This record gives sequence, structure tokens and C-alpha cells, in this order.
Amino acid sequence: MHAVSLRSSVAALGLVALAAIPIEQAAARDYPVCYKTKEYEPTRLVLNVSYHSKLPTTRYTGKQEVWDADGKHAYVENYKNVMAVFDGSVVTSAGGKYGYGQPKGAHLGGTSYFVRGGTGIGPSNGQQNPMFWECTSAEASPTPNTWSCTLKADNFKAGIPVTLIRLKYADKDCDVFQDTLDYGPPKPPRPPKPPQPPKY
Repeated sequence: MHAVSLRSSVAALGLVALAAIPIEQAAARDYPVCYKTKEYEPTRLVLNVSYHSKLPTTRYTGKQEVWDADGKHAYVENYKNVMAVFDGSVVTSAGGKYGYGQPKGAHLGGTSYFVRGGTGIGPSNGQQNPMFWECTSAEASPTPNTWSCTLKADNFKAGIPVTLIRLKYADKDCDVFQDTLDYGPPKPPRPPKPPQPPKY
């Protein structure tokens, strides 16, 4: 009898614990996405965007949420793969009801950390300093179709404009991964063998 009531208590505690988890968190999903740049091809921002939590807001000014955005910033330069790890966050606003309250949209902030190379501060064939992304979109989505960004670093503090465009499907440039080995430029393809005369 005691064992049955103990099992029932444990089960009840489990149900209480599940009930305490917010629905949004229990149904959280990851969104893998690859963005290309309009201005600096072939540059890619490849992210996994995952729900973090609601942000506290007043009742009438709109629903806002924060999302984790982690992944890589990658490109090819002089036949060499260059890659940075990317660490960032997205804040989305669904807007207030009936046009009242905060506007809808999304903001992305993140940093690209270049970690390859012998000097310890970045790859010898790429950007030496961390790069800071400041992006905005009118879409109330953590993975909008386009981001309008300003990209800054210690060596270009004024910032440069960058437009990110979400790809429907990942392409080969989304796969770039910087290795520890330097393979150099790709080897030219072998010429085809000349046709052989027919044998009689």
C-alpha cells in the first residue's frame, strides 16, 4: 500500500513539474538557417536559432521574445576557407494589438570570433579581429528573409553595411569549414586522354 502511494506521489510531482514549464519552452524548436551576403559573396552566416524565453512586457505594448543564435561566419578568400564561430541573440517583437504599443520586427546582435591561426588572434589569411554584427528586420521572425546589418571591428570602427538574405536551401558555401592544414589552391583537372585508334 505504501509503495503504491509513493509511486502516485512521484507521478503527481512529475505532472506538476511538467505543468510548470511554459508552453513556449516545452514546444521550443531549433531553426537551422544559412544567410548569404548581398555585397560580399561568397560570405555565409550559418546559424542555429533556438527559442530562449519571453521577455517581460506590459500587457498592452506587445509580445517580445529572445532567441539564441549560434553558428559560424564563413567565406573563401584566395582559395582558402576562413571561418569564425558566431555567438549572438535575436529579440523579436510581435507588436501591440490594434496598432498600439511597440512596433513589430526583429533585432540580431552577434560577434564573429576568428579562432584559427598560429598567432592566437585570428587566421593569417583572414580577419584578425572579432567582428560585431548589428542587424534589424521589419519581419517579426527570429529567422527573417532579410537582415539589414552594420558590421564593425577594431580595424573598421565606422562600420560597413551588409545585407543578409536567407537561402531556401543550403549551398556549398554554407559548408565552408576552416581546417588546420593548408591545402593551397585547387589542383587543375587532368586533361582527358586522347582518343585511341581503333584496333583491327
